[in-house]
Amino acid sequence: MRLGGLLAVGRALRADRAGATAITTGLLMVVGLGFVGLGVDVGAAYNARRAAQNAADSAAFSGAAAAMGGDPNVALQARAVADRYGMVHGEDGVTVEVNSPASRGAYAANPQAVEVIVTRPMKRFFAAFLGAEEGVVRARAVAVAGSAGDGCIIALNPSVGDAILINGGVTVTAAGCSVYSNSASNRSMTANGPSTVDAKSVELVGQLLRNGPGVITGPVNTGVPTVADPYRDVGVPAYAHLPCETPHIITSGQTLNPQRKPIVVYCTGLTVQTLQTVTFNPGIYVVEGPLIFNGNVVVRGDGVTFVMTNRGTGPIPSVTVNGASADIELSAPSSGPMGGILFYQDGRAGSGSNIFNGGSRARFRGALYFPSQAVIFNGGTDVTSGGCTQLIANRITFNGAARLAMDCAGMPLRGPGGSRTELVE
Repeated sequence: MRLGGLLAVGRALRADRAGATAITTGLLMVVGLGFVGLGVDVGAAYNARRAAQNAADSAAFSGAAAAMGGDPNVALQARAVADRYGMVHGEDGVTVEVNSPASRGAYAANPQAVEVIVTRPMKRFFAAFLGAEEGVVRARAVAVAGSAGDGCIIALNPSVGDAILINGGVTVTAAGCSVYSNSASNRSMTANGPSTVDAKSVELVGQLLRNGPGVITGPVNTGVPTVADPYRDVGVPAYAHLPCETPHIITSGQTLNPQRKPIVVYCTGLTVQTLQTVTFNPGIYVVEGPLIFNGNVVVRGDGVTFVMTNRGTGPIPSVTVNGASADIELSAPSSGPMGGILFYQDGRAGSGSNIFNGGSRARFRGALYFPSQAVIFNGGTDVTSGGCTQLIANRITFNGAARLAMDCAGMPLRGPGGSRTELVE
């Protein structure tokens, strides 16, 4: 039929007063509304399914990462992540099932696999008027935990000489773990005088320079590939909306507690003065000025991270731990965005040094992460901390004895040489 004929039929239907057209139109509107309703329900179902899948993916990955770090509460960690997506186990008909190994599939026999199954009700809208029952959305994901690397001393600078420098008479113990230097220099690591390095292995992109009768236990491998910064994906937590805390100089014994959990901000730095006892309650302490622990102090903190950064273009602050019998016991969080990290320095930092002076008894459990600046250990600093201390810096100098290790059950430290956690199903 030609266009003119169609128009004529349309005009005839419009002029018809017999009632059949109204009935036909009404029926067609019902059909049309049905298609609209179906489209709304299909769109809502897609969004519900996508939200559940995002929750399952993130929860499985986080659970596997926790398993990699030795965290025994894998299900708790996975469900905490699902909570952030609005999938709260046991609320509003939502279930978040966590299995390790997976309940089915290719990874059912893999003890490193973490399976998360999210089930949630799905409300129907227009279809409910037609008597359709509410549906159920299910999403499943499986992640496999990687193996933690064994690097507890890692210098990241790719070219500088003496990226790792060990001066005469010093003993550096890397108990059960390895030393890495990314520098391609012929002095990638330099050992001066009668120094001793006790490590599982020494892995150098460049070469080792010995100046004196030093001893290195374990193999020294040169010309190895560069290793990636294991914390390169960790960023500064969002804190710009938070106010500054006072005081920034601790002159009397105090317990510091983030009032705006889990982050507190010291905009002009934080200093613990001599002869003070300070306890840091769990949380993230953002420090925009120098962080200083003076001599003869007692400092305690469990589940804490110190973040050195700033909101603007000024210099990124550094850390100084002075000697004279400082007694420091600090432990990083076992989970969360800063899990495993005790000291975190913003990678925007320019040249500079973080100093751990002699005579202090600093027991650190977690990663000391200074990707753009140097770390200097001076005389007699003890960093055993229960055998779980990892040092990552642009350059590292030992002028005094130090002991580090990665016996870190329950602490999600990352190291080079390990495999990554992956989402596999």
